Amino acid sequence: MRLHYIIWLIRWELSDELIHLGCIQHMKNYGIRKYKCPVCGIQKVRGRRITSMASVKRKMGYREVLQGKKYYCFEEVTMELPKIKILEEFDKRLREVSKEATFPLTDKDKQMIQDMITYLKMSQIKEYEEKYHLRAGMGLSAVQVGVLKRIFVIVEETDDGFKDYIVINPKLLSHSEEQIYVGEGEGCLSINRPVEGIVPRYARITIEAYDENGKKYQIRVREDIAIAFQHEIDHLNGILFVDKIDPKNPYKDQDKMREI
Repeated sequence: MRLHYIIWLIRWELSDELIHLGCIQHMKNYGIRKYKCPVCGIQKVRGRRITSMASVKRKMGYREVLQGKKYYCFEEVTMELPKIKILEEFDKRLREVSKEATFPLTDKDKQMIQDMITYLKMSQIKEYEEKYHLRAGMGLSAVQVGVLKRIFVIVEETDDGFKDYIVINPKLLSHSEEQIYVGEGEGCLSINRPVEGIVPRYARITIEAYDENGKKYQIRVREDIAIAFQHEIDHLNGILFVDKIDPKNPYKDQDKMREI
């Protein structure tokens, strides 16, 4: 089997433990800095520091596979771009108020949720972003793919990979007094043009929502994730971020808010 399809499993005996590492050459090619083996905790091999499995997965589209009890390697995973169409700014459906979803969700709704998550992940992986000419996105609501239900997803890139938020029938319970804004300006996968101005957002919010299995939960989010949540909740109410920018004074009250 060709080596670029399977990243090598390297075994190195040290103090009766095996160090289980991905292909050093692939990691070297991608400017890798550090790594801690999930099995034995070793951080160096012959003095060379390498990266985490999660980083390799993000950069190269690989997942780790546990072989037996101790052996880890990487197996190539080819991600396919979901067949979803994101509505553009002037589509009238984006101005409608979405209806509450009912449980149990249909198989179609569950697939839509997974497709939106996959799309957002691929948009944040450079390889796929370039291959499919994607704009990087962090959040996507059901209405943006033509489904008028109160559902949205957020995909946050972290040091350990991706963290997914599935939010159904959200209700805002509380928010901070402090307001923030994105210094570079907010973006939206439905708006394909540059927009000047800032959008006031609460720095912290607490919401109540349901997951895909109908289980109710509460979550408190802050900073950029809080902005993403508020942005997507606006979508569910037929509001676009451009509506919140004063056309006569795009930077109105900037001095009263904190930039992030």
